[in-house]
Amino acid sequence: MQPVTADRRSPQAHRGPGNRQFGDGVLFRFTNHVYWLMATELLFVVACLPQVLALLFLDRDSSNAILYAFAGTFLGPALAATLHCVRKVRREKDLDPARDFVRGYRINVAGTLKFWVPAVAAATIVLLDSGFLQTQGAASDAALREALLVVALLGTLWVMNMMVISTSFTFRMRDMARLSMFYLGRSVRSTIGNLAILFLAVVLLLFTSEWVLLACGSLLVHLFALNTADLVTQVEARFTGPPGGLPPAEKPTPQ
Repeated sequence: MQPVTADRRSPQAHRGPGNRQFGDGVLFRFTNHVYWLMATELLFVVACLPQVLALLFLDRDSSNAILYAFAGTFLGPALAATLHCVRKVRREKDLDPARDFVRGYRINVAGTLKFWVPAVAAATIVLLDSGFLQTQGAASDAALREALLVVALLGTLWVMNMMVISTSFTFRMRDMARLSMFYLGRSVRSTIGNLAILFLAVVLLLFTSEWVLLACGSLLVHLFALNTADLVTQVEARFTGPPGGLPPAEKPTPQ
């Protein structure tokens, strides 16, 4: 006669394919991501506080261009930190917005400002020149204004690639600038997607207000991260992958 023994296997062993634990449901994951988006958005707005104060207290006038440019420099590191959070939550499914945002800000602030400050200065000059040419009304001035806008658009796409690469890898600044320009044409799908995101941002700005655009910041960054995931994969495969890439001592390290 065989003795009766208890089944000492873990509870997971009894779980069938249809059984679920707390936290496995679609609704739970959805609410978790809504919480993450809202928390990250709040942190993003706090990091952009100088920009918020500028929108509150400064007139939309060219005389305040320098003050708006100064406030705009804080936007770059805030975007980099938000992008760092988005990538981490997509990669690890780990929801700790405050810790991830602070860490992303700390490790990206210096590298981001190296290209963001010149980009803000150039954008300010282009906007001032474009506004001045619009007041002139001449055909030649209109053509020059359109050319400036095209240059500004290409520059914005280039900075978006810079943001993606700088928050994913550690490169020298000149190499990062070359890669960002190279992948404008190489990764066509990412470039077109970035254009669509810019178009969406402009539509929000024109048909709503700066506040709505600011409130949608983390959502737009999330779309940006999804769109540029393939670009990150291409850079990683070509420059940080094993055999056939750079020698181990020269390979840039992913963040």
